[in-house]
Amino acid sequence: MEHIPELLNLFKEQGVDTAHVHFGHVKDINDTCDGLSETCLSTQDYAITSRQLTKILENNVIEHDPIYPKTKGIYCSANALNNMIIGPEGMIYKCWNDIGFEERSIGHLMEPTTPKQAAFDHKYVLYSPFDDKECIECNVLPICMGGCPADQVISGKKSCDRWLYEMEENMLESYERMTKQ
Repeated sequence: MEHIPELLNLFKEQGVDTAHVHFGHVKDINDTCDGLSETCLSTQDYAITSRQLTKILENNVIEHDPIYPKTKGIYCSANALNNMIIGPEGMIYKCWNDIGFEERSIGHLMEPTTPKQAAFDHKYVLYSPFDDKECIECNVLPICMGGCPADQVISGKKSCDRWLYEMEENMLESYERMTKQ
């Protein structure tokens, strides 16, 4: 995180300071980066770090994700009907975390979709936090939408979104910004 201001200055020098910056949450979801999982942030640590990074972006007047939460209909594009990701070998996936795992593909550009692939596609599209009692009772549900669908579909684990951990702080900061304007 200490080098982010330098990176932002490099963007400005190269004329790339009008891009929207999003600091994604990197997770060790498939054990492909052997020995690096301990360098990945937990969702709670990511929530705190994300808020700090957003402050850096604001100080540098760079467009970024809002810190004021918004309701959403789906968590990500993996459970959107029209979303597809094409892997380098022509395999089609719902989630970028699945690229390279042929058993998680939902088809191929040059071949008909198999029933198994169609069924896997439906797992993502039909994922719903409203099927989970804990999610239904959570006051962050309209913002979180149950967290990462891949975590539920692949591992059966719930992964609450960062908003669960930093909601109050983000709301207070949003209020402070709005009252200063």
